Amino acid sequence: MTNHDSKPNGERVIRFVVIAAIVMLSTPLRVFALTPSDPFFGQQWYLEKIGAPAAWDAVVGNPASVVAVLDVGVDLDHPDLSGAIWTNSDEIAGNGIDDDRNGYVDDVHGWDFVDGDADPSPEYDIAGSNPRDLHHGTLVAGIIAARGNNGEGVAGIDWLARIMPLRVLHSDGAGDVETVVAATRYAIAQGATIINLSFVGEDRSTEFDDLLAEAESKGVLVVAAGGNEDRTGKGDLNQFPVYPICAGGSGQSVLGVAATNRSDEKATFSSYGRCVDIAAPGERIVGTLFHDPSQTIIRVGGGVTAATFSAPYGGFFSGTSFAAPIVAGAASLVRGILPSASPRDVVQVLAAAADPVRGNGSVTADQLGAGRVNLAAAVAAARAQVAAVPAASASRVTVSSPLASVGETVAVRVEVRSASALPIIGREVSLRSGRASDVVAPERASTDSAGVATFQLRATEEGIAELRAEVGGELMGTGRAVFARALSAPIGVGSLLRGSAATVYLIASDGKRYAFPDAQTFRSWYPDDVGVQRVPDAILAAFPLGGLAHIRPGTFLVKIQTDPKTYAVEYGGVLRWVPDEATAIALYGTAWAARVVDVPDAFFTNYRIGATVSASAHPTGAILEDARDGERYLIVSGQRRRFTSTLAFLKNGFQWRDVLRAPAVAYPDGAPIADREVTLASPVQ
Repeated sequence: MTNHDSKPNGERVIRFVVIAAIVMLSTPLRVFALTPSDPFFGQQWYLEKIGAPAAWDAVVGNPASVVAVLDVGVDLDHPDLSGAIWTNSDEIAGNGIDDDRNGYVDDVHGWDFVDGDADPSPEYDIAGSNPRDLHHGTLVAGIIAARGNNGEGVAGIDWLARIMPLRVLHSDGAGDVETVVAATRYAIAQGATIINLSFVGEDRSTEFDDLLAEAESKGVLVVAAGGNEDRTGKGDLNQFPVYPICAGGSGQSVLGVAATNRSDEKATFSSYGRCVDIAAPGERIVGTLFHDPSQTIIRVGGGVTAATFSAPYGGFFSGTSFAAPIVAGAASLVRGILPSASPRDVVQVLAAAADPVRGNGSVTADQLGAGRVNLAAAVAAARAQVAAVPAASASRVTVSSPLASVGETVAVRVEVRSASALPIIGREVSLRSGRASDVVAPERASTDSAGVATFQLRATEEGIAELRAEVGGELMGTGRAVFARALSAPIGVGSLLRGSAATVYLIASDGKRYAFPDAQTFRSWYPDDVGVQRVPDAILAAFPLGGLAHIRPGTFLVKIQTDPKTYAVEYGGVLRWVPDEATAIALYGTAWAARVVDVPDAFFTNYRIGATVSASAHPTGAILEDARDGERYLIVSGQRRRFTSTLAFLKNGFQWRDVLRAPAVAYPDGAPIADREVTLASPVQ
C-alpha cells in the first residue's frame, strides 16, 4: 500500500504505487457481443478473470455504496464518471458558505486536501512530474465505478456506486501522512462506506492506525494496495512492512491487496506477506484517464503538453494500485447484497470465494492472502446468504451468565442458522425480554460472518428474564437469565446450592443441577457444608434438574434398603456386586461394614449393574496407601495412578478417611495425578 520516503525537510510522505505505460485507445481491439456495451470492455481482461460478467447477471451495482478515493485527484467531468461522483447534499455549491458546518466550504463533490479547496481534480503542481501520474486517481475510480453498459468507454465493477474524490497527493504521487489522516476523517464523517488507498509508505503512524481501527468499528471497509516493492528486493512485507496495508502491525483494520497476472501468479513486482488478505489482477489495466477536452492544462516548469490529456481512455497500467480498486469494487457489490455485513464479514465472504493463486519464485501462494478474488463466487455466496432461510431448529440463544447480580450486564449471543446449519450473515435479529424492566441493547443487531448477533442484557430487579430472539418476526430461540441480589460467591460449574428446602444441588458442566439424594451421599464427597450457598428458589429454577449425584466411587459401598446385596460404586454409574464377606475384607479391610451406606430405591435409577467384584482387583475409585513407602494411589481400570503431592490429593476432593492401607499396591503404573481433574472431582459423570 503505502511507501514512506523522507523529504529533505523531514516531512513524512507517501507515494502511490504504479508501473504504467500509457497507450491511448481510439478503437477497441476486441468487442464482446455480450453485455456490457462499453466499447473497451473487451480489453478489460481482468473483468472476465474475476467473473464480473457472471456476477452482473445477478447484481450490477450498489447505489448505497460511497467509495472514497484518496489519491492524486479524480476527473469530475469524465464521460464515464461524471454520473458516479458523490454529491454532498447538505452543501450548496458556490455560495462560499460552509452550509453543513463540517469545516469545509462548498465541498459539494469532495475536497482537495493538498490545496485546501473544493476542487479535488488532478492538478499538475510539481515541476518535473511525470504527466501520466495525473491519471492515477481517475483510473482507480473508473475501475471501481465507471458506468457500465452505457455504450461509453469501459465498465467499472460496480455500475451504481458513487465515488467520493479526495485529493491527498501531488502530481508527482507524493503526499504527507497528516493530509491522508485528515482526508480519512472526512471520508468517515461524510458517510463513505469503503475507502480505497492505492499508496504506500515506510513510516508507521499510530494516529493513522487508530483512525483505521475507528473506521472499521464504524462499518467502513478500508482497502489498501500492497506495494510494488518486489521489484527492488523489498517485497516481503513480513521483513519490510509498509503502511497502511500493515497498519497496526499486520493490517488487521484494512483489506490488503496483492497483484496477480493473467496466469493467476504473483505479479513480478507485487509485495507479499502476512499483511495481504487477498489478491487481484494488477497487470496491463485499461481504464479511465484524466483528460482535458478544453486543452488548457497549466504548465509548471514545462514538460506538459495539451495532447497528454486529450484521450479519456487508455492503458496499459500495472501495479497493486489497480488491484486494490478491483477488490474495492468487488466489496461494494457484495455489500449491496449484504448491507448489514461488517467490514470483516465482507472480507470473509471475498476470502472464502477466492480462487487459488500460484507464487512466483520463492514466494508461496499462502503469502498472497486467501487467493485471487472471484467476484462471481462471492456474489453467489452473498446471495445464498440472503436466500438462506433461518431455522429455529438449528439456531440458538446463549446467555454468558445464566445467573447474575441485579444491575450486572451479561452478554447474549443469538446464533442464526439455516436448516443445514449454515451460518446466516447480515440478518437482522431482534431480542426482547418478557419483563418490561429489563434493558436489552441494542434491540436489533445484525449477524456477523459467523451468523452471530450479540446483545447486552441488564436487569434492575430480581427475578427471571425470559428472552425471545426473532428474525423477520419468526422465533429463532429462547433463553433465560436469573438475576438476584449480590451473591456471596460467583455461581458456576461446581457450585453447591440450596434453596428453601434441605436438598443440596451441584451445578454440573452441562448447566444442570444434580441433587444429593441424602446426607450420606453428600458427605462421601464433602466433609462439611461450608461451601453450600443458600439462594432464592428462583435461582435454582434457572438451572434445569439433571438427576441425582452419586456416592464417591471406590470409597464407599452401597446397599439398597430393599435388597440384601452390597455393591461397590465405580465411575460412569456402575454398581459392582461384592459377592461375599471374604471379598469385602480383601478389598476394604476388616472394617468394611463401616463403609456401607443404605440408600433409597431412587438411588439406583441413575446406575447400571456391572461385573461382580473380584477379591484380586480393587474397583475403580479406590484409594490405596502402600504400607511400605506411604505413597498413595488411585486405582483406575486396574492401574495405579500416584498422587504426586498432598495438594493434588486434596484438589480432587479426596479425604483422608477415603484412604485404605494395603501391605503393597501391586498394580501397573498409570499416569500420575498432579492437579485437579474434573472427572475425578465431580459427583456427576
